[in-house]
Amino acid sequence: LFQRTPAHNWHSTLHFDFYGQESLQATLVITPRELKVLPGKQGKAKLALKLDSTAWIRFLNQQISLPRLLLTGKLRFRGDLRELERFGKCFPN
Repeated sequence: LFQRTPAHNWHSTLHFDFYGQESLQATLVITPRELKVLPGKQGKAKLALKLDSTAWIRFLNQQISLPRLLLTGKLRFRGDLRELERFGKCFPN
């Protein structure tokens, strides 16, 4: 579940573009203590990610590392990759 405390004083927009077995485009808008998920790409993103959906699930399950995703081309990005790290802190294990 999204933890609001790590998002305190954080404003960001992230674009996710999934391809492969599952195809989906989504925008995540993070404001202090709130996360909104919107369909498609909306607004200007601080970080835009294009990634293989199966590889992303493997990453979430800690079966593949972020560097491996980048090196294999399963994850491509435009913007500040630190936004992804900060986003991850809002979902502790």
